[in-house]
Order: sequence, then structure tokens, then C-alpha cells
Amino acid sequence: MSILELMRSRHSVRAYLDKPIEDDKKNALNELIAALNADYGTNVQIFFDDETAFKNATASYGNFQGCKNYAALVGSDPVTAGYVGEILALKAQSLGLNSCFVALTYNKGVVKSKISLKKGEKLQCSLALGYGKTQGTPRKSKTREQVLDVRGEVPDNLEQIVEACLLAPTAINQQKFKIICENGDVKIKKSGLGFYTDFDLGIIKCHKDLITEKITL
Repeated sequence: MSILELMRSRHSVRAYLDKPIEDDKKNALNELIAALNADYGTNVQIFFDDETAFKNATASYGNFQGCKNYAALVGSDPVTAGYVGEILALKAQSLGLNSCFVALTYNKGVVKSKISLKKGEKLQCSLALGYGKTQGTPRKSKTREQVLDVRGEVPDNLEQIVEACLLAPTAINQQKFKIICENGDVKIKKSGLGFYTDFDLGIIKCHKDLITEKITL
């Protein structure tokens, strides 16, 4: 499966089966998190078989059912936390797991009581993980024309970059970003203010860097 196909296959999932994550997959996620923390200066921490953060949640929009695994995306910079979090989400998808970024609809106090924080760090967001009851569904998206600004020469992979950025999850599906292509150089910028837009920017930049092969899973 190509990286773009992996992005297409991943959707937000909020209802999970009562099925534990196997040890080999736990090990793969732990190893990835250790590498990401070393490379990006984050302090991501993962918790398995712990239902306390999502206890009593319901399976309506924005809430959760059956989630017992999650990663606390801890760091000093929300953009970096979003970037690292999306690498983790896509890795989980490649392992046959489902995921969903969660900002408010869980017991944040419980998570804060479990994590360790260094000076200047905060809990930027969390990532629910596990075997979904479904694979989720595609969400509505802005069009290419709504997010792309082209000036001059374009790179051969521009259309793949645009698709990847539009596939990136954003808080309450805001998609508050612009893709600026100027003489072959592609940059991602925020467009307007919104809920968790800095964190979202990191996710979108991650998708762009995966397409351009600046990073790999």
C-alpha cells in the first residue's frame, strides 16, 4: 500500500471493539514513539489496556465507546505534536489499527494525572487507538481550488501533495490551511483562526512531507 493509499484508508474511529492490541504491535508503537521523541523533542507517552480516560463515554459524535488505548501527545510546540501524532496515527493504520485525535471529549484530568511533564511541556492532544467497530467513513472536504494558491512553476507531485493535505484530519473538520506553490516550492500555511489550528498545521505538514519523501514511516 502506498502512503497516499494509507492516508485514504484512515478515518476517525470513535467506537472500539473489546479486543486487545497484540504485543508485537505494542512493541512497534513503543519503538516508534521512542524514535519520534528523540528526533523531534516531544514527550509522547502511550497507555494500553486503560479505560479510565474514556470511561462512561458514549458513541455519538465527538464521544467514544470502548477505547482502552491512547497516546498522550505531549510537547512544548503544538505544530510538532501534530506532526508526530500523525506519523503515529498512520503507523497504527499500517498495523491494522484504527485511531482518532481527541482534544476535549475524554477525561483529560485522568490523562494529566498519568503523564510526566518536563518544563515548558503540555498535553497538546491525545490519540485514541485500537480495533474499530468500523473503519470509519470519509468526511466532507474542501476542494483543490479552495486551498491551493499557485504562482509560476509547479512540481510534478503537486496534485499528490494537494490530495494528501486534503486527506489530513483537522479539528471539527475546519481545514483552515492554504497550500502555497511558488516557483516549484510548496509550503503549508494557516488560513484564519480556529480550534487547534496549530496542531492541525503539523498534521498537514506531515502529509506533505510524506508525499515528498522528506520523511518515511
